[in-house]
Amino acid sequence: MTYPSFPSISPTFGLSKKSAPNIKTVQFGDGYIQRLTFGLNQNAKTWNPVWENISEAQSDEIELFLDARAANNGQAFTWAAPNEPSTSTAWQASTAYSVGDIRKPTTNNETGFYYEVTAVSGSSPYTSGSSEPSWPLKIGTTVTDNEVTWTTVKGSSLYICSSWDKQINYAGYATINATFQEVFEP
Repeated sequence: MTYPSFPSISPTFGLSKKSAPNIKTVQFGDGYIQRLTFGLNQNAKTWNPVWENISEAQSDEIELFLDARAANNGQAFTWAAPNEPSTSTAWQASTAYSVGDIRKPTTNNETGFYYEVTAVSGSSPYTSGSSEPSWPLKIGTTVTDNEVTWTTVKGSSLYICSSWDKQINYAGYATINATFQEVFEP
């Protein structure tokens, strides 16, 4: 399924992120506590982006986008949070890579996955192949690309906007506060 992308209007710095891992605990009589993560996607993030003093046209673009998602049964959308890999980091052929490098496919990346170099082989510099690999679509899955092994990692996440508000403090300018909740869909 293809998801719409949030408009490319950067939020004001100072936004907040909340994590609430779903961890179950069992405490035994001797004081021993056992902890276990619960669920497949057990650490969804909640972001509170703010677009402060943006133009009325930009605020209208954001509001129209969010209104359309709300009217479509709360349709999810992709949004690259500030700490996620930049959308400009695309894979390149015959390029040297190091363990820890993160790239996205050059085409057809509706899933939003990114791929991290987790292993290299051969002799340095470790280069990618002359043609793009067939990227796996499951987190944690690997693909070998010449001398580089890529592992599927999370990229642009899917979010829903549970609420937003708009203030008009100055003529022609507005501030939008929103709450984005990460969701997981097939």
